[in-house]
Amino acid sequence: ISMVVPVPELATRLAGFAADFAADREWRYGMFTPDEAEILGEVGLYPRSSTGRAPYAHADHAELGYWLRADATGKGLVTEAARALMGVAAALPRISHLEIRCDPRNTPSVDVARRLGFVLAESGSDSIFIVRTHAEIAEIQGAPRTGC
Repeated sequence: ISMVVPVPELATRLAGFAADFAADREWRYGMFTPDEAEILGEVGLYPRSSTGRAPYAHADHAELGYWLRADATGKGLVTEAARALMGVAAALPRISHLEIRCDPRNTPSVDVARRLGFVLAESGSDSIFIVRTHAEIAEIQGAPRTGC
């Protein structure tokens, strides 16, 4: 976001995002200012299998991802948007659990995961993996349990 992207390149990226969304490979949602004039960030669900990101039809869990412009932090926007996508994940029968992957040095991202009730499952040199079971997601959201 800090660099200007030429319109043709941006159009290509957005078309790819739309194709991935329609094919159930990833579901990205933009976060905008109330007047929709500026993008503030993004939250997304990314179906995964044991080998990595996968189309939903081949997935057994999902990754919850997010980013936010530095000048928009501290307002609960990512927490609110991520909590809403947790509700979506809870309604997906194939999803056994949800994970957040973030750099352990990225304190704000780690804090969001903890606020959402995720717990540290494993730690690596570049990232930490925070997992929530499907049943817990449904319980947090008040959604009916449709998955494991």
